[in-house]
Amino acid sequence: MNSLLIFMNAYRLGKADRQKIEIVQLKRLQKLVNFSRRHSPYLRDLYRDVPAHISNVAQLPITTKNELMSNFDSWVTDPKLSLVKLRAFLSQKETIGEKYLNNYYLCTTSGTTGEPAVIVHDKKSRTVYNAVGFFRSLMARLNLVDLLTKVKLAAVVATDGHYLGYSTLMNRVKNSKLKQKLQKVFSVLSPVDRLVTELNDFQPDILGGYPTAIYQLAKEQLLEKLNIHPYAITASGETLQPYMRETMEKAFGSVVINSYGASEVPGLTSECKFKKLHINSDWYILEIVDERNVLVTNLSNYVQPIIRYKMNDYVVFDPQPCECGSQHPVISVVGRDDEILGFVSAGGANIEILPLAIATAAEETEGVYQSQIVQNSPVQITVRIKTLDGNDDTEVKDRTKHNLEKFLATQGLSNVVVKVSDELPANNPNSGKFRSVIGYKPGMP
Repeated sequence: MNSLLIFMNAYRLGKADRQKIEIVQLKRLQKLVNFSRRHSPYLRDLYRDVPAHISNVAQLPITTKNELMSNFDSWVTDPKLSLVKLRAFLSQKETIGEKYLNNYYLCTTSGTTGEPAVIVHDKKSRTVYNAVGFFRSLMARLNLVDLLTKVKLAAVVATDGHYLGYSTLMNRVKNSKLKQKLQKVFSVLSPVDRLVTELNDFQPDILGGYPTAIYQLAKEQLLEKLNIHPYAITASGETLQPYMRETMEKAFGSVVINSYGASEVPGLTSECKFKKLHINSDWYILEIVDERNVLVTNLSNYVQPIIRYKMNDYVVFDPQPCECGSQHPVISVVGRDDEILGFVSAGGANIEILPLAIATAAEETEGVYQSQIVQNSPVQITVRIKTLDGNDDTEVKDRTKHNLEKFLATQGLSNVVVKVSDELPANNPNSGKFRSVIGYKPGMP
């Protein structure tokens, strides 16, 4: 399937009825499974008891990152790909944005949930990602004239590794001086003052990056330190919480476009004009196992088949049809499983708290610029606070502590100890992402 046909189908199937979408999805699944059986020794063995004809994705076994990475060389369908050689390529920063063997796009996962996975995309899977993103997100939310004429893009992402967002942008601009002037990458690990200065100088038309990073920049805009006027904000790589979107819209007056995906399934969703996330179900399959796990299938990646691949995300389907008319399923993303906090009450009851709820209790405290909650144990949390200029540190910290204690008490957790740290909130030093809530894991200091 050539690139033009992929783009045409992305447009056409974006408006198709559910029956047509399901027919195309099943046909593409059957084709991918047939190819995997012929060219992937690992999947051939895994599917030995699977019927030749697939009528439902649930007929296929579940796969996990650890299992697939342990069998990488026999999992991929091109024998020229070996994990040792790929890791050597990925260990070099100067190769970021280069195609491997002049054919493959490589990236790694952030490793926030364990050993980073090595992900390989071919031209087809990259084209699918671009096509569904263009027609079903950008065209659904933005003016075509703006898209064609206002093209200065600033991306605030992690720049110290072969992460999907960074490597994709570097590949686009690597051999084009014009694109290098129009599309710039800014390190999410840079001090906020430097980011403000650099973005003020660049004046982007589109601002993209991690939701937490853009949320921080939105607060700088409200403080009148940052002075940029992007017509669009694209948020990806983390869960975009409602309070973050509200602050971005207030600060920039821009259209905020959300997405949910992963390095393994980069084009998984598109956001419609009603701010609903739709699964691009002609090319991707998402199954919700429970409140802890989902399974994803990428029907476009033939070099590294991602089929019923387990991810630890908390997602729910919306049973109501979307006002936009799209027949692609609608989901809401609550967050990652490892963000959900498990506490023990004074009476010994196990109580779970969603990250959004407890983060909001801290973020909405008067005088708080940024907060980060670290769970130290099932009965203790520590909060790191950066105060707004002109506010007394001690008073803000006391108010935040009080608000968190009050919130926990309403959840039956008045026994939980809230400590306030002298440390400031900090990004993950590896992925560059900021997590406002860090759950407890046994063995944590």
